[in-house]
Amino acid sequence: MSGSSSPHGRHLAEYLARIQTKSEVYPYLDGTWFRTFDYRRWEPWGGSGDVGWGAWCIEAGWAQAWGSAIMALREKGTALRDLTVHSAVARHQDAVQTAMTRNAGGPWEAPTKEEPGL
Repeated sequence: MSGSSSPHGRHLAEYLARIQTKSEVYPYLDGTWFRTFDYRRWEPWGGSGDVGWGAWCIEAGWAQAWGSAIMALREKGTALRDLTVHSAVARHQDAVQTAMTRNAGGPWEAPTKEEPGL
């Protein structure tokens, strides 16, 4: 197991669990994390004057997925490295990297006859 039992990891996991949103008024917010947190009041906080962020903005998408996945791995007593150490995913690296860097990051275009496809 790769460090998932460290006291720092435990403290971080406990903190992340404690600051998750819980609301009977807005149950669709349960389990989310607001992007800011007021430690004095021990509650989520967001300033409506933040450029691009309103007071009710939450972290969603990749942040939620990683948080949930890491908590599940902790519950299992394992780490991502332990689950993937014998994976053969590396054999796809060159093809995926070629596909992802095609067109210098521009919009996707089908490979030409000169370029190998995936």
